[in-house]
Amino acid sequence: MMDSFVQMMDELSNLTILLWDAAWFRGCLTLIFTLVTSRVVSNWAVNFPAKQKVMAAVDAKLIFPYIVNEHKYDEAIESYKTFRQERPSETLKFMGVLMAIVLSITAAVFDDFNVLMISWTLCHLAFVASYIDLKTHTIPDTLVFILVITMLHSIDVNSIRAGQSLVKGVADGAIVYCLLMLYNEYQFTQTREYGLGGGDIKFVCAVAIGLGVMSSLAILLAAIFLNFVKVRHIEKTSKPQALAPYLCGGFILAWYIIQMENLA
Repeated sequence: MMDSFVQMMDELSNLTILLWDAAWFRGCLTLIFTLVTSRVVSNWAVNFPAKQKVMAAVDAKLIFPYIVNEHKYDEAIESYKTFRQERPSETLKFMGVLMAIVLSITAAVFDDFNVLMISWTLCHLAFVASYIDLKTHTIPDTLVFILVITMLHSIDVNSIRAGQSLVKGVADGAIVYCLLMLYNEYQFTQTREYGLGGGDIKFVCAVAIGLGVMSSLAILLAAIFLNFVKVRHIEKTSKPQALAPYLCGGFILAWYIIQMENLA
């Protein structure tokens, strides 16, 4: 009985390896899996603004029970209930399908499981971070932490640019953090406003761990330029705009360029 079970598992394992070697199977499996996961993260992203608001209200209520306005507290609770009933918009669903297609092509082209899983993680992070930043002008620390772990793992499995080590990656992140904080302080002394948000700085630092100082700063400058063009010449508004969609777009593009170079 035990021998037959072991034999069956061996045959199943061999079949799985055989199927995984087929590009069409990897692509189809990744497409189906990503369509499911994109729906899950879409629901989480849609509910996040209300969760953030109600958690801030609850924390304030616990810390300052006699100061917090009861009306604002009740309003935050009602806002959370309303957001929980919302569903991802058609645009968000379309972006999820587009991400699934991109990742299915990635799976078909790259047979390295590490590259596929890192690409899957990075695309989902970019997807969620962009949406939340557009809605709340914040990038959650949870997403930044996952990005840092993913970048460190990509270095560990040699899926990133040659020559990048764990020590150098951490040093690059620290250098970028210091540079951007100095820029923010200088900007504040000149205009009494910070040039970059805290979430944007942490996100770029996490990117620098994998891509290095110059590449991460180049992505940031490109994002700032595109945002400037959009604000001044397309929308013609002075309201603060989300930078994460441009940062994520540049980061994902740089990641795939590096993978194509490694493949060649």
